[in-house]
Amino acid sequence: MKIIRTSISLFFIFLVLNLVIESSYSTDIMMLRKRKTKQDEFEGSSSGLSSSQKSESSSSNLSSSQKSEGSSSNSGSEGNSSSSSSYSSSSSSYSSSSSSYSTTTTSIPVKPPAIPGSQEHYWNTFFVADRGDKCAGEKLLRATLKKLGISENGEYLGKIKQGPFWWVKEWGFGQSAYLFDFLDPVFRPQILKDFTSIYLAFKAFPIKDNQFPDPFDIVSVRKDLDPVSRERLRKQQIEMQLKLDQRVFSASVNAVQVHQGLKSLNWNYDKSRSDYAKTFVLKYDMNKDGRLSPRELLLGSIHFNQAIFLTDQCKLCYEEILDQIDAVFAYLDCDKDGHISAEDLYTHLPKLRRDSQQHNFFLLSNIATIRTAVVNDFLLKNSYSTRGLLTKKEFRHGILLGFWDRQTSDTNIVNDDSRNLKSLRWSEDEVVDTLAMKYAKHTLLARAKEYAALKDKQEDID
Repeated sequence: MKIIRTSISLFFIFLVLNLVIESSYSTDIMMLRKRKTKQDEFEGSSSGLSSSQKSESSSSNLSSSQKSEGSSSNSGSEGNSSSSSSYSSSSSSYSSSSSSYSTTTTSIPVKPPAIPGSQEHYWNTFFVADRGDKCAGEKLLRATLKKLGISENGEYLGKIKQGPFWWVKEWGFGQSAYLFDFLDPVFRPQILKDFTSIYLAFKAFPIKDNQFPDPFDIVSVRKDLDPVSRERLRKQQIEMQLKLDQRVFSASVNAVQVHQGLKSLNWNYDKSRSDYAKTFVLKYDMNKDGRLSPRELLLGSIHFNQAIFLTDQCKLCYEEILDQIDAVFAYLDCDKDGHISAEDLYTHLPKLRRDSQQHNFFLLSNIATIRTAVVNDFLLKNSYSTRGLLTKKEFRHGILLGFWDRQTSDTNIVNDDSRNLKSLRWSEDEVVDTLAMKYAKHTLLARAKEYAALKDKQEDID
């Protein structure tokens, strides 16, 4: 045991000595470089001197008090706490070449006050803490995202308790609503046609299948029950169903229809699993009734199949509208790098061909710059792979989900503006952006007052 303890002690002593030696050596190099920038004679002689010669030259030319002054002035020019540690390290390294230095000095020298007008003086005036060796912007961002339970690419890490549908956003509302108001005449007709085709295709399948019983129908699953227990369970199930919204329940599709639909349309399901329909329902069943409403089914049609869009595998997978969306993306992606920015959206979308000037939030862009938030909001809600940019896949996803958010409900597909709240944002035959016009009027009034004040001042001078 004594041998082991002695070995451990020697190991730690060796480690500490090694750290001290490395610290002293790096400090010597740093101080010599600083002196080199301040003294012209060092520029010519540094190439011919070895590190040991430089150390001897610096020790012979400096007294102990001069060293203290030199290190103090260096610390003032640096303006951070690391200079104090450099001073302390330099005292130990110079003790080997100067007898006036004590090898047992352990006290930390007091940092002298900053010289008025120096950089350190202004740093102490303007900032509340030392900057440190490196700017920590990215480090701080990563730490904040980690604390929030979000990865750097926007994915949820599971460290904060969230509901199963935490990822569902208001894609078509908020500031993004103005963008979808603008895109309505271009994309909405075809998207509504696709929504209707998908929903009717699933609804057309029979609700019962002898080969695949509904896993959410308790009576069908529990075949082991006697007739009396089965009847009692059936009544309980009916009572539970009656407590649900009957309009939603009757408009929904069950797992049997989902099973047949996924297989018939060759959607992106795991063919090796026999319960793939149950998995699909559980993934998108927001109200937990064991069925999928039109809104839930169509969310699954977009989110579930995005990996196989525009392939021969998938049927009823938004083929025509995705070709149109991809064409718009290619137009916006001027440099052809596969990404678009908020600037690309704001600069090139006004050129989009539309039948009227209704819902055009770009009309007041010269005097009401508040609508730059529209494209920023759309980008922030849909950008995952690269912060501040959208890929083609993300752009597709964002457009489809925005229209899904605005034009579907739990009972039907909404073919008008009853859900998207356009009337709250637009006035005067839905041409005038109400809030932007109010902002523009205040801006013009402020400019007029400023001009009048300057004119009056000029007249007084004349």
